[in-house]
Amino acid sequence: MVVETATEQLKKAKHNLSKLDLKLTKYVRNLRIINKALDAQQTRALQYQQAIAALEKAKTLCGLADLSVKNAEDYHAEFAAHAESLTEQVLELEHKMSSFLKRLNRNFDKAYQLVCKIAGDMPFKCLGESAKELLREYPTQKFRHNKHLNYVQKLHELEQRYAQQQKVRLNYWLIFNQRVIIFRNR
Repeated sequence: MVVETATEQLKKAKHNLSKLDLKLTKYVRNLRIINKALDAQQTRALQYQQAIAALEKAKTLCGLADLSVKNAEDYHAEFAAHAESLTEQVLELEHKMSSFLKRLNRNFDKAYQLVCKIAGDMPFKCLGESAKELLREYPTQKFRHNKHLNYVQKLHELEQRYAQQQKVRLNYWLIFNQRVIIFRNR
């Protein structure tokens, strides 16, 4: 009987151990669930702290002491509209600059061709100095050109006068010859 009692107690102990093992497994499972929930809550708390820190930083950077979670969307919409307006202005300015640079490039090409036409072909690095020299000489060259134009105009006037004088001489000579012929025929 001692053996039977010991066997029965062993069975009870195994059964109790089995129950305890199930309870332990259940507690471990619950503990894991609680740990996951705690981790999630800690993550949310960290995110909340980061959001609060970001909000405080935004208050400082933007100079908005009244910035809060409640009015952040309003400010965001206002800033987005302002950013869009600035973007449009930047694009417009970029377009103007592009047009300006194209005109500048065309004008530079014309100036380069003009300098090369006046001073002859030259390396690009000498262009600036040559252009400066041409600009220094411009008043003198303009004066000479105007004098030349005056001389050409005077020459043209003299040629016209000479042609008129020749015409008058020819007319006088013809008249004279006609009178001589008439006088001889009498």
